Amino acid sequence: MRKSRTLYYIFVFFLLIFFWKTAEYWYCFTSSDEVASGSIILYAALVMVEGVSLYLITFSPKYRCQQSRIPQLCLLWEMVMLVVLIFNHTTFSQWFKCLAWPLFFQASYLLIRSNEGLIKSLRKVFYVLTLMGSVYFFFSLIYKDFESQTNMVYFSLLTFPVLLLTPKKRQRYFLLIFSTFAAFISMKRSMILAFVLFWGLVEVKYMLGKGRKGLAVVVTAVMVIAMYGSFSIADDLTGGHLSERMSGEDVRSGDITNGREDIYLVTIEMIKQSSLAHIMLGNGHNGVRRDSPLEISAHNEFLEIIYDYGVITLLVYLRLWVYVLRQWYFHYRNNTVFFLPYTMSVCIFAVMAMVSQLVLYCSYFLYLVMFWGIVAALKDNHASKFIMPKEGVITKKRNNRK
Repeated sequence: MRKSRTLYYIFVFFLLIFFWKTAEYWYCFTSSDEVASGSIILYAALVMVEGVSLYLITFSPKYRCQQSRIPQLCLLWEMVMLVVLIFNHTTFSQWFKCLAWPLFFQASYLLIRSNEGLIKSLRKVFYVLTLMGSVYFFFSLIYKDFESQTNMVYFSLLTFPVLLLTPKKRQRYFLLIFSTFAAFISMKRSMILAFVLFWGLVEVKYMLGKGRKGLAVVVTAVMVIAMYGSFSIADDLTGGHLSERMSGEDVRSGDITNGREDIYLVTIEMIKQSSLAHIMLGNGHNGVRRDSPLEISAHNEFLEIIYDYGVITLLVYLRLWVYVLRQWYFHYRNNTVFFLPYTMSVCIFAVMAMVSQLVLYCSYFLYLVMFWGIVAALKDNHASKFIMPKEGVITKKRNNRK
C-alpha cells in the first residue's frame, strides 16, 4: 500500500509537469512563439512518467487485467511500433511519443487496481489539469486571439470523462453543462460535433428506457437551448468569427488555403506513391506534415497512421477501437454509471479520429487513455458484484426498469 502511494505521488508529480509543459508547448506553437526552451523539461517529464509506468507494469504481475486483452494490445502496439521506429530511424523524442499511450493506460490501470482509494485524489489532479487547460484557453478569449488558441480547449474538455467519475449527481450535471458550453465556445467543430453526438446517444438511451421518454424530451429541449445559447454568445464575442468558421474551412499552410477534402486527397496520393515497405511500416513519425506539399498533417487518424506508421500499425489501432467499443457497449447494455463518461470519451475519440489526430500527438489523448485504464481497473476490482466502493467512486450498477 505504501509503495503504491509513493509511486502514485511520483507519477502525479511528473504527470502535472508533463501536461503543463505540453499545454505550454501547444500554446507557443499555435501563437508562433519559441517552443524549444521547454522541450527538454517536457521530454524529461515524459521519460519519468513512462519510467514509473514501466516499473508498475514489470513488478506488478498480480494486478493483471482480468476482463479484457488490453495488456496484450498495449504490448503488441509497443512491439510493432518498435519495428516501425527502427525502420524509419526515429529520434529519441519521437520514440517516447509513439510509445506513450500504452504505458499511460497500464500505469493508470495498475495504480487504481492496486489501491482504489487513489481515484479520489486522482480526480483532484484532473481538476488541476482542467484548470490549467482552461487558463490557457480563456486567456486567448480575453485577448481575442481566437484563431491561434482554439486547440487549447482540448486540454480541458478531454479531462471531463475522468471528472465525471463522481458519485455526486449535481456535480455531474454541472460538469456536463459546463463541458457542453465550453465545447460550443471553443469554435472547434470537432468538439461541437462530438458533444452533439454525445447528447444524441444519451437521448436515444433515455428514449429506449421505459418510463423515461418525458425526461428525454425535457433534457433534449434544455440541451438544445443551452447549445444554441452557447453558440450565439460565442459568435457575438468573436464578432461572427464562429459562424464564418462553421461555414468554411480555414486550414492554412503558408499561402495555401485548403479544405480537409484537399488534404485527404493529397495524403491518399502520398500513400499511393509510397513503396510497399513504407506502406507496411510507414514513413516515420509526423511524416505527412514533413512530406506533404501542404505542410500540414492529414487531419484524419487513419490516413495519418497508414502514412506515418504503416498498415500493420493500423491493424493494431483498429483493435484498440474494438476494445473501446466493446467496453462502451458493456456499460450501455448493463446500464452502469460509467455509461455517460464512457459515451463522452467514445464520441470525442471517434470525431477527433475522423477530422484530426490523437495518437500522433502525445498530449491530450492521454487523458482519454488514462480514463479507460481507470474504468478497466474499477471494473476488474468489482467484477463479481460491481458495487459502490468505499471511496465513493461511481461503480454502482443501476437497476434497470422492466
